[in-house]
Amino acid sequence: MIAPPPGIRPIAAIASWPIQKSVNWSGGYVVPSGGRSFASVMGRWTVPAVSRPFGSTAQEFRSSTWIGLDGQRLYLDSSLPQIGTGQKWLTAPYAGAEYTAWFQWWARGQDNPPEDLPLPVDAGHEISAIITVLDDRTVRFNLKNETLGIILQAFNASAPAPCRISGATAEWIMERPSPMGSDGWDAYPLPDYSPFAFTGCVAESIAPGGVSLQDHDLDSARLIRMYEIIANPPGTRTISTAQRVLEPAQRLELTRITA
Repeated sequence: MIAPPPGIRPIAAIASWPIQKSVNWSGGYVVPSGGRSFASVMGRWTVPAVSRPFGSTAQEFRSSTWIGLDGQRLYLDSSLPQIGTGQKWLTAPYAGAEYTAWFQWWARGQDNPPEDLPLPVDAGHEISAIITVLDDRTVRFNLKNETLGIILQAFNASAPAPCRISGATAEWIMERPSPMGSDGWDAYPLPDYSPFAFTGCVAESIAPGGVSLQDHDLDSARLIRMYEIIANPPGTRTISTAQRVLEPAQRLELTRITA
């Protein structure tokens, strides 16, 4: 078992084309009903191998693969606890890929950077992750490299003030992140990535004042495709998309779309 990062307190059937689009996300999310809120989200994925897109002149390409809570709805003091892996392709000082584990508590209007986690990851490794809500401002993160059999020691994190956890959505996402201090419209270029899938996708919801949990899987997931804006000819182009496969075993398949 690996120690948590410094400053963190340790604790003992195929769906149709996605109808929603984003400049920096592709994947899927679920929404509870009947006044319920999510109390946990979990998922598993294989770290995709990344490379430089053919013909691109950019010097750096980045993608992030993660599970999270609350990121898909706009509301006052909204935030997003998330944990996953990062995939980066650099062309200088040498050409090559880098793979990391990380977590972040993103908050609207705040610069809260991702924090690297001391869990070794590489392309092709199978990763499993869980986020559990402990109270309206605290979650517990769990991350495991299934391929290496290494478990990162579970740790708690608190929401940046004045944020609270609403449990309004749960996500499984491939993202092209943005530099700190910018927004999603100024995201890093997306590297080419090998097709992969989220599996074991389950979010648990709870009713106000209740104790019983209800499972939500990909059967009710809403899908997102990622696009980029191009100058010549002017327009947009889909660069990453998702589809649900519900039988025989549920999975959320992510695919890089090239020109």
